[in-house]
Amino acid sequence: MEQRRREALEQEVASLKMQLQMVTEERDSLQRRRDSLAQEETLVEEPAPCTETTNTVQLSFSVAKKFPLRNSRVLTWMETSRHLMVSHSTENGLFAGHGIKMVSIEDTRNPIFIPVCREAIRDLSSTHDQSVLCAAGREQTLLVDPRTHDVVQRFTGHGAVWSAVEQSPNCVAAGLQSGHVLVFDRRNATEPLESMQTDSHSPVVRLQRLANGSLLCAQLNQVSVSTDGRFTALGPVDALNRTSACVEDDMLLVSVRPSRLDRVVQHRVDRLLVSEHTVTTQPVKVIRAGPLQTRLARSLLHRLPEELCVLAGDENSGNFKIWRAISGELVGEIQHSELVVDTVVIKTSEKTLLATVTGANLSLFNVNSK
Repeated sequence: MEQRRREALEQEVASLKMQLQMVTEERDSLQRRRDSLAQEETLVEEPAPCTETTNTVQLSFSVAKKFPLRNSRVLTWMETSRHLMVSHSTENGLFAGHGIKMVSIEDTRNPIFIPVCREAIRDLSSTHDQSVLCAAGREQTLLVDPRTHDVVQRFTGHGAVWSAVEQSPNCVAAGLQSGHVLVFDRRNATEPLESMQTDSHSPVVRLQRLANGSLLCAQLNQVSVSTDGRFTALGPVDALNRTSACVEDDMLLVSVRPSRLDRVVQHRVDRLLVSEHTVTTQPVKVIRAGPLQTRLARSLLHRLPEELCVLAGDENSGNFKIWRAISGELVGEIQHSELVVDTVVIKTSEKTLLATVTGANLSLFNVNSK
């Protein structure tokens, strides 16, 4: 009896020691983050990195069109055909799976559905010339021709795929769940042309090509960039949500879910310092947005219409919020009944539109400035 009691007490002490260690590590992590934020706020006060003008433009938003589109996850804009391309589960019993809906912004009543694969599409992007769509299925990377409504190439058998993007006119990069990034040559689809391992083994949730040809890689715990065939971390983050690079302005947005104790989403705006062989970052602004997000809602850094803005969904309210990227000022809030999981900005010669997709609806908003 005494022996069992002693063993039980030893187990309880060991459990308490482990809990104490976890709390201590959490405290140290928060201390490091506080020091990092203090340093970033000091850098923000310096006027040199900020090139935005002080003229503030007032933004307002009005509903242009809204219609049901269930089970959608990602979208992209095809400027050449003036279509929104939205991932969507099929409503046709003959094809049980997922595909892409082509939605014309002039006539949203007659979208065209392109069947793609049986698994949900996790990422969608267009090539530079907008002739082909790169889609990330669960176990394959696909190239889709929106003109013929066909899948023209499939790269399979290399693991679970989370993201896909054009790396060059003949090459496509795929981000895997294992933390690898594979580069495929479209002229030889049998085996990867190149395989790169990041410093982390978490899923590569987004890839984006930078001006010097490097790949910006977003994972669940870090952001890194490819240089000379390998990835170099741009700085650790505790729990990454999404990234967005505004290549024309050399700016980077990293949306972060910090530690379990700090339950506030942060949108971190950095300046990208891109040279021929290196990419580094310089902190500009940290926007404390709202309560912890549990879904991978994609945030966006874009000019709206001319001022650089941060756009992201807020899980607490379900609304979609817009901040000025340099000052952090909240300039707009669009009401939604569900969390916005993806968004794109559409610029035409006549107007600027904001497209948002939730699990239930696709919405278009006019962006008005004065």
